[in-house]
Amino acid sequence: MFSYGYLHNNEYIVYDPAQVRMKYLVVVQNKRYCPVCTKQTENGSLKRMQDFNFCEKDYKHNMKRCNEYESTLICMQMVYQGTDAQKIYQEGIENQLAALETNPCGADKLSPAMRLNKTTSVCTSCANDIKDRLLINWFKKTTDGIPAEVRHREDCKWGYECITQHKSLDHAKLYNHLCVKTAE
Repeated sequence: MFSYGYLHNNEYIVYDPAQVRMKYLVVVQNKRYCPVCTKQTENGSLKRMQDFNFCEKDYKHNMKRCNEYESTLICMQMVYQGTDAQKIYQEGIENQLAALETNPCGADKLSPAMRLNKTTSVCTSCANDIKDRLLINWFKKTTDGIPAEVRHREDCKWGYECITQHKSLDHAKLYNHLCVKTAE
């Protein structure tokens, strides 16, 4: 029952907000909500980021952040480099999670309520999104074995947001869509 007349332990009436100083901020993650997308999930559907496993069928043509042509290029580059999505993902969650928060990889930035690390529990959809972002960043950094005509394609003015890239294979081949939007 709420009463206006009584103060409990550690409660103070403050008339001057300048006198209030916060010493500690405790953030508690609710296990029913994903910290990245903030959607409510069923019990047990969140997993630690380090526990996700991605096999070839999970990424071959299932990258939501790029078109089929560029996802095929990424797959071919992984074969050429002798690596796979799981290795890139594991290395990325060890070293590059902070960079993903400041590096736009699509129309939206990755902006979780708390800083991510490999033990953060996320939903499958967000884990796939983080995996796609890590694969795209890896692809942008590796240039060995990529033909010059593919590396030096002109950037599409709509970048990741381009709708045509998913409808027209010719458009997807002609322009680079792994970039941010420059058109207004």
